Amino acid sequence: MSLASHPSEPRSTPSSTADAAEGRWMLRKGLGLAVISIFGLLLLTIGLEVLSGLIVVPSDAGPLALGLWLVALALVVILFALPSEDDDRSEKRQAN
Repeated sequence: MSLASHPSEPRSTPSSTADAAEGRWMLRKGLGLAVISIFGLLLLTIGLEVLSGLIVVPSDAGPLALGLWLVALALVVILFALPSEDDDRSEKRQAN
């Protein structure tokens, strides 16, 4: 078969372009959520081990470790509370 006998590739349609953009958006959000979840669970595990006494830290560092764990947990909560950069206006612009 020669190259000339193959049909040309179809041009992208608006729906296929929108599907590709949505796929990229879902992948980006999914990876971000996975990374945040992994670090959040890691901090939770270490914090609970310190609080339960499974990990022994010097008495001076105990309150500091607990404070740092609480600050890290608060930062994770704040990151979840931030609005997404993808709003309805950008979706309406893509639809037009």
